[in-house]
Parts: sequence; C-alpha cells; structure tokens
Amino acid sequence: VIQRLTVKNISNEALDLRSSVLNTNGPFSLLNALRCIHPGEKHSLVLAFSPTLGEKHCEVLEVQSLKMVLEVNLCGEGVLPAVTSSHTGGLLDFGYVLEKETTSKCVQLQNNS
Repeated sequence: VIQRLTVKNISNEALDLRSSVLNTNGPFSLLNALRCIHPGEKHSLVLAFSPTLGEKHCEVLEVQSLKMVLEVNLCGEGVLPAVTSSHTGGLLDFGYVLEKETTSKCVQLQNNS
C-alpha cells in the first residue's frame, strides 16, 4: 500500500526537512527524499506499507527541521492471503500437445482476504 503525506511550511523561514530512520526490517518505508521547503511550499512524503506477517504494525516517523519535530504514527495491519482457485484438482492436465502447438485452459483465482 502506498500513501502520501503532505507537509506545508507555515513558518516565515525555509525548513530543511529530514526524518528519523524507520526499522529497516519493518513493513514501513519512506520512498522519496526530503528536501528544503520555503515558506508556503508543500512537500509530499511517499510512504509504503509492505507487511510480511498477518498482524498489526505500528511505528513512529519523525519529520524534523532545526526548530521542530513532527511525529507521525504509522499503523497498518497485514492480512494473510486467502486465495481460492476454480481448479479443484491437484494437477492441471493439458493432455498431449504437439511441439510448436498451443493449448490453454482458463483458471480463475479469487483473493478472499
């Protein structure tokens, strides 16, 4: 999941933004670089949530400048995939197919997560 968080500089001076380091083994990541924003300007942070476990995850991202710290609580819940197939058997048999010939079968996959 990708989300954008937009920050706006409401001060009268330029802000050189930086951030805390997120857990490198965790599900959250900041995808773009932070930069200096001038008064009245906005900057979007692009955040990704890519869980590998079916559980709740929370982490705090700090967006910092010399005179302020903005704490952003990041929370998400991973869901274990539940996929069903229209093919009920174990082996999908295409039968005999000659070399350089093709055959096809239609199988539907449904994500029930």
